[in-house]
Amino acid sequence: MSLDKAALLSPRPRRTTKVEVPELGGTVHVRALSVAEGTALSKVMDGTEDNAEICATQLAAYLADEGGNQLLTKDEALQLMDRSGAVEILRILKAGNEFNSLNGAAVEKAEGN
Repeated sequence: MSLDKAALLSPRPRRTTKVEVPELGGTVHVRALSVAEGTALSKVMDGTEDNAEICATQLAAYLADEGGNQLLTKDEALQLMDRSGAVEILRILKAGNEFNSLNGAAVEKAEGN
């Protein structure tokens, strides 16, 4: 079947994947990023921002509701990071990076590798 312009440009639901985060007491959803979002996030991850800012940007980009809608702003992600331990945050970041096939450099930096 050949796709026309309308089919190509029509909105599509965001794919999501569930990530078990027992430290937070449940499951979160990580969303697929658009090409533009993935490119922008890759630039942030390769940039000179500090690790906390990089991680907050990633969390905000990845965390979603079941419909794939973004849940948190960067500032809200920073609040989550202040209230959470490294294990659960790294679990979400790794899942988001894998689901979106992005470089995990920021996660490796955060782990001290």
